[in-house]
Amino acid sequence: MVALRGSECPLVPDRLSWPFLNNLRSISELKTFIPEINVHVERFLVGAIFILRFTKQYPYLLTRNDMKSELTPRQIATAIRVSESSIKRWCDKGKIQTSYTAGGHRRIPINAILTFLRSSKHDLINPQAIGLPERSNVVSNGYEETLSSLVDAMVNGNETLMRQTVVELFLAEESIPKILDDYIAAAFHKIGSLWECGQVEVFQERRACEMSVRILNEVRAVSPGPSVNSPLAIGASPAGDLYRMPSMMVEVVLRNANWNATSMGENVPLESLAVAVRTQRPKLFWLSVSHVESEDQFVADYQNFYNEFAGQLTFVVGGRRLTEELRQRIKFSAYCSNMQELDSFIKSIPIPTSPMESPGLGQ
Repeated sequence: MVALRGSECPLVPDRLSWPFLNNLRSISELKTFIPEINVHVERFLVGAIFILRFTKQYPYLLTRNDMKSELTPRQIATAIRVSESSIKRWCDKGKIQTSYTAGGHRRIPINAILTFLRSSKHDLINPQAIGLPERSNVVSNGYEETLSSLVDAMVNGNETLMRQTVVELFLAEESIPKILDDYIAAAFHKIGSLWECGQVEVFQERRACEMSVRILNEVRAVSPGPSVNSPLAIGASPAGDLYRMPSMMVEVVLRNANWNATSMGENVPLESLAVAVRTQRPKLFWLSVSHVESEDQFVADYQNFYNEFAGQLTFVVGGRRLTEELRQRIKFSAYCSNMQELDSFIKSIPIPTSPMESPGLGQ
């Protein structure tokens, strides 16, 4: 992990790292979590983000250009076909989360309007007005047909239809963990079966992964994020594990549950993750294990990691490679086989309020 250290740039806090920047939606979000950022650091980071994006090292650093992060009452009125005065009235009554500019103009985060739509009788008639894809209404055809359509979209590289499906599921009040489990993960399971039968090429599966990464970043952007005081959680996939989707999904679920979660990516050695824990002091750590090159080496590395931080962290593990036999050889707070189990576990534990406070260990 490359960190921006004070010795290299005295203006940059030690908490910053490229993975941390990679998960930012905007500079304003950075200011929320690190309020001491000044104008000089902000200019430096704008340049750093520009370099990262256009060298394609971290191509999904910010949200899609066409997806507006903040909306005006007029844009929302156009999108749901109501009067602008109604939108303003709902904003002023607190029905829609709203901020105000220095000039008193209302600004509504896109996740706030989507949350409002999920809980109201109003429909998103013109989603393009707020930078979302045109509706396909595929989810009205039932689960099996929706899943089949999603698989076809992923196999054939139809990112627009995939995005439409995910947005419509969200607006249909499906929970984010359920969307990830019952649709995206289920679609990849079907694609894997098609590949085993020779009906899908490797490039199609890889392309579907890249599409899913982009859409997961968009889901992260439009779902309710953590608050300023939310506890920190970090996680990754271990060395030799090249699957990044599972850890990204965990991040999205945790952030939706009001944790300030950051995925450190895939193929990260546990000794490097130990450095991240020491410097960032999270209250929860997750490890998604889809591949293990050597069980004995994995257990030894994990045990060293666990022994150092036992009692300081909540340890959450998961992944298809963590068989029951392998789980018997390691210690953790919770094992979750899918995102809905993770969501249930997170909601069952008290949110810690101090750096050393964490729920008790289960094994």
